[in-house]
Amino acid sequence: MLIDSPKHYDDIDGVIPPEQNSHVFGHDDVKNFLSNMLQKNQLHHALLFEGPQGVGKATLAFQLAWNMIANGQTNFQKPDVHSSVFRQMAQGSYPNLIHISRRFDSKTEKFKNGISVEDIRDIHHHLHRTSHDGAWRIVIVDSADDMNRNAANAILKILEEPPKKTLFILISHYPGRLLPTIRSRCHAIRFHPLKDEALLSSLEHLGFDVSIPDLLHNIIDHSQGSVRKAALMLCMGSGDIIHALQEILDKEKFDAIKAQHLGQVLAAREATLQYEQFCNAVLSYIFKKANALIEINEMAKANLYAHHWAQLEDEIKRTRSFNLDKKQFIINLLFKLHELKKVHS
Repeated sequence: MLIDSPKHYDDIDGVIPPEQNSHVFGHDDVKNFLSNMLQKNQLHHALLFEGPQGVGKATLAFQLAWNMIANGQTNFQKPDVHSSVFRQMAQGSYPNLIHISRRFDSKTEKFKNGISVEDIRDIHHHLHRTSHDGAWRIVIVDSADDMNRNAANAILKILEEPPKKTLFILISHYPGRLLPTIRSRCHAIRFHPLKDEALLSSLEHLGFDVSIPDLLHNIIDHSQGSVRKAALMLCMGSGDIIHALQEILDKEKFDAIKAQHLGQVLAAREATLQYEQFCNAVLSYIFKKANALIEINEMAKANLYAHHWAQLEDEIKRTRSFNLDKKQFIINLLFKLHELKKVHS
């Protein structure tokens, strides 16, 4: 049952957000490590949860916060959903928990493109305003990748002189892009893509029907161990998106009209999640192409696809960060991908 809570830029309608989710499937190594550190009272003041998007980093961050605040810091347990602390955290109203993510701009009626220095300064002000009764204070930054340069420098200053009994959890999908000085101030904890069993258990917990064999195979094939990617596939009719993508790429001649139509549909204001799913589908397509080429020892071609994969990731982030024309980005992307396939098929 969903609890009324603040909206976030990466919410999926009808899907439990991380702060309300009491279950994390998989990541037993991470849970065991955190439990061990809690028992020994040796948890680092700043943790960097790094790994692919949508595998449970934010959910586990909120569960760690609950354990620090409500569980007496003894070991790592699944949160008690009936506890007052859990409900307050789920509603975004617990005073000793600060959750920083991209803010909603009421003027533009859109979420901002990143985390600003003002957002990070709010952490500093909040920590100084919060009455220190000996309880832990937790700061979750989701994601640290969204911080601009000034914001990154601001949080670095806080990490260099951390307040007492304050735990920082920075979530990153692309840790290599963070300032090296930020990474050096944190204890990095690596999250890996979920195995099939954990992925399906996560989806069932979120209320999805994964009993259809063909659908199940498609989800496992394209989600790359990410619950978020799988949920988007189930919610957003990604079968149609993948079919349209494949149809354009399979044609001998580039179909500019279909590319423009797909670009127009995915660039619409209300199609934010469909656009994200399209980007995931393209990245997955390139990833599988590269792997297939590696298996037949076509290393030069595989390296070329790997290069395009990395380049595309950067272009997706730049398009979002600078609010560039999504439609034109999609058309250009489809054309380049079509040319790549034609030359190296």
